[in-house]
Amino acid sequence: SAAMTAGTFVLTNTGGASNLSQANNVATLGAITNKSGDFTFNNSGSSSTLSISSAIDAGGNKIDIDAGNKALTLGNVALTGSSLSTKSSAITLTNANLSGISTSINIAPSVATDKMSLAGAETFNIDAAGIAKLKAAAATSIILGQSGGTGKMTIGAAADLGSTKTVTLNAGSFTDGGNAGRTITAGTLNLNANTASTGDIGASGNGALDLAVTSVSANTAGGSVFLTSAKGFDLGASNVGAGTLNLTVTTTGGDLTQSGVIKANSLAVSNTFGNTDFSTKDNEIASLGTIAASGK
Repeated sequence: SAAMTAGTFVLTNTGGASNLSQANNVATLGAITNKSGDFTFNNSGSSSTLSISSAIDAGGNKIDIDAGNKALTLGNVALTGSSLSTKSSAITLTNANLSGISTSINIAPSVATDKMSLAGAETFNIDAAGIAKLKAAAATSIILGQSGGTGKMTIGAAADLGSTKTVTLNAGSFTDGGNAGRTITAGTLNLNANTASTGDIGASGNGALDLAVTSVSANTAGGSVFLTSAKGFDLGASNVGAGTLNLTVTTTGGDLTQSGVIKANSLAVSNTFGNTDFSTKDNEIASLGTIAASGK
């Protein structure tokens, strides 16, 4: 079928999935009822922002919206479905109602090389209000950035995404601008830096990413990783290739443990406050860097 052009698109479908995959040109998504299957909408033919102004009810099915290389704005309307996936050049979640998304939310720029920020200043930015909306969502899994994406992600301020959620951040590299205290809060945090060799996660000193998480995994394409935490964490399967894995604990009682294999050219640890135990897996570490650990 051909792409459509409309000011507002409204749909009621009781007979199955709706796969509107042409390069449509629609300004506003109105009321969408599609409880009998997934709702997929491609708006890559648009010349302006796509706004969601009315409820979208996909029942227990998926909602997938691609705004192409234009912005996407979610209004204060109920979105109901098992998952929500969006791609756009920019996104506004300030008034979003995500309480009806039950399983996962996946938000990414439409171009894999686009830069991103959390509470920052990039064009593709999830501001503090948007971060709060993600935290309040029923979904237990939050994925930000394209899988394999190579745009840098900047942590512009503290980002509390919920202490029980599984959060996956995909980017080329990660920075907090060398500012301590821009803490990322999650239950399980997965950090994936995809730029070869130079795709670091954090930097030395105050540039280390501050974490308040139960567990974290860090994977790079050869870049190094710099993580710091007040309370410690469990390290899941992590592979930094030719890079160095740098871990720091800054407060009494902070333990470092592992639940997955660690692969790195070098490992450096600073934890004089709690126990450090990386003996439970068959790790692949070429050399040990500076180790300052007072526990076991």
